Amino acid sequence: MDSKQHSSTPSVRTDSFPEDAVIVPIGPEIDLHSFRPQEFGPVVVEYLAEAYAKGFRDVVLIHGKGLGIQRENVRKILAKTPTVESFQDAPYGWGGKGATLVHFKEKL
Repeated sequence: MDSKQHSSTPSVRTDSFPEDAVIVPIGPEIDLHSFRPQEFGPVVVEYLAEAYAKGFRDVVLIHGKGLGIQRENVRKILAKTPTVESFQDAPYGWGGKGATLVHFKEKL
């Protein structure tokens, strides 16, 4: 292939992400156990923005039970997020006090 031709396979610019970046697929839930404490806040904020943009009405943030520190950190972020209508402990089968169920506001 000469320099004027382009491959039909899309590529991702790897220089646009830090070397240790983690790409997380956006689904109806995210398990926050695998993130370091310094990543936790930015991951939650970015996840909420992407989940709302993708049209999810409800998502579950799995933070674990433990001492409740991460749960409180999640809820502080949720309280400041303008797209969040409400949040509560997830139903028992979805994690109970170890997860938070988030309900987004309707898109206008």
